[in-house]
Amino acid sequence: MVYYGESVKDSVMAFNFIKRALELGVNVVFAEEVRGETSASILTTLASATEYDEWKNPIQFKLKRIVLAASSLRPTMN
Repeated sequence: MVYYGESVKDSVMAFNFIKRALELGVNVVFAEEVRGETSASILTTLASATEYDEWKNPIQFKLKRIVLAASSLRPTMN
């Protein structure tokens, strides 16, 4: 899964990341542009709150999926 921001730079970096991941044989199953007003959807996709503070803000989470991030997949500037 790849989430990226709405700027042109974010889009370019995300697509370079996806391209490199595919070259290395990593299956990218989902890519989505995320805006500030929809950013909460990332949390609901990746984790669920298990504990809340006195103001009902989540403070502990349980991961729903394994998240893989590898520095070798970062795009390089040539």
